[in-house]
Amino acid sequence: MVEFRVLRADEFAGYRAYFVPDYAADLVANHGLTPDTAKARALSDLDNSFPDGPASAGQSLLAIEQGGGLVGYLWYEIQAGKVAFVQDFHILPAFQGRGLAKAAMVAFEARVHGEGFAQIKLRVAADNPVARHVYDAGGFQVSGVNMYKAVT
Repeated sequence: MVEFRVLRADEFAGYRAYFVPDYAADLVANHGLTPDTAKARALSDLDNSFPDGPASAGQSLLAIEQGGGLVGYLWYEIQAGKVAFVQDFHILPAFQGRGLAKAAMVAFEARVHGEGFAQIKLRVAADNPVARHVYDAGGFQVSGVNMYKAVT
């Protein structure tokens, strides 16, 4: 069984160490940014979203635990219309392939439903079929397609 708890301030550096290179790699692969530009944007986006660390208003950064140990992270933004927008969802590599992502999404749905949210939204990178499978299995529906073109 997976459980959530609010990420503590002393754990934020660990989240940052995972998030910045991961998000930068996504920006390079899926948005055509250079590695240096992508890293700078990842740092800026994280700092702007969390000016007060994990206690920043409008954001919820959760530790995903199993058996009392950290197995991943889930960051969602609170949007108008009782929407929980998942900005980041990650199961640590040592725990991947065990069904924890699917279990975490089921638990997350129950959590936000209990908090009065009406909908969960998220974006999945085109080059991430594993994540797409988790969301498809969880009953998420495609609501659009993001596209980009670098102008040179």
